[in-house]
Formats: sequence, structure tokens, C-alpha cells
Amino acid sequence: MNNYALKTVTAPTDEPIDSTEAKLHMAIDDSTFDTLINDYIKAARMYIEANTNRQICTATYDLILDKFPGASGSICLPKGQLQSITSVKYIDTDGVEQTLAASNYSVTDSREPAILDPAYNKTWPATRLQRDAVTVRFVCGYGDSSVTPEGIKQAALMMVGHYFEHREAVAFNSVPSVVPLAVDSLLSVYKLGDAFQWYEAAR
Repeated sequence: MNNYALKTVTAPTDEPIDSTEAKLHMAIDDSTFDTLINDYIKAARMYIEANTNRQICTATYDLILDKFPGASGSICLPKGQLQSITSVKYIDTDGVEQTLAASNYSVTDSREPAILDPAYNKTWPATRLQRDAVTVRFVCGYGDSSVTPEGIKQAALMMVGHYFEHREAVAFNSVPSVVPLAVDSLLSVYKLGDAFQWYEAAR
């Protein structure tokens, strides 16, 4: 059982590529398939995010924990490319939701995943003994399509081209093969591991 939860607060409003780029990649001139191609772009982006554990375009998440990790333990923030911490909220021992002042914690974003720690000479506050007692809201992602890495954009283009050419789950009368150095190879350098298994269950 997971001992943390990750909830989307604000989904991305941009995609790593657009239909114009996709149509150029597939040598399509007209706009007949624009809606379909946009759906494929979204599907490709979601696959890439799941494959790499990264957020591509900007989104907001809640990381929900049962408690703080000890008095001074670190909280690793998933999805990579941390942009900012919106808030750190917790349920105190009286059952009242509190917002932790930003001066009471520090953020290290020079590595991935980014790390949230108590500020120097500070400790995490005590929480009520219940599930979902701590919520860290944060914004992450590379940004918009203009700053998406080229490797990710190329992987998205290849996936959209594949979806467009193969619209069924099963191919008949053919022997499918994977193109060497294609999508998985492009994405391998962007993969971010899951560093959150150490969180303990509710006390």
C-alpha cells in the first residue's frame, strides 16, 4: 500500500508539441485530423510523464503524507523540475489545519528530486495521529512547449506518428518492430526514480 498520495490540483494547460509540429513531422497538410492529432499529443505527453516520472508542462500537485518524516527528516518532492512551493499545511494535535510559515522550511532544488527540509535550527511540528495529516502543494514542470527538452519533443512526435498510423490495439498481417534508438532511448536520460517509498504509515 502506498504511504503517500499525489493529487493533481491544476493540470497542465500546454503540451510539449502542437498539431502544426506534429503534422509537419507526419507530412500532413490539411486540418482534417487536427482534433485527433491533439488527442494523440495529450496521450503521448501522458505516456512520457508516466514513463519518466516527470512533469513535462507546468502543473500543480498536492503531496499528501500521514505525518512529517520525524522531527527533521527530508521530504522528497516528486515529478522533477520544481518551480515553487505554494504551501505546507498540516493537521495539528488539536485537529486544526495549520499553514507552516515559509520561514520554517527550506527547499533544495539543485538536485532531483527536490528536497524539503525544516529550516536551520527548526523541526517539523507535531501532527494529529491520522492519515493525510500533511499536504505539500507545489508547482513543477519544465514550463511550456518553448522550454521542453528536444529529446522529449522528438519522442512525443514519434509517438503521435505511431498513434496516427496504428489506430487499433492489434496489427494484423504484419510483423511489428521497435525502431532502434527511438522513444525509449530518447526518454531514458530523463527518467526520474521514485524516492518516496521510505515514508511510514500513519502512527
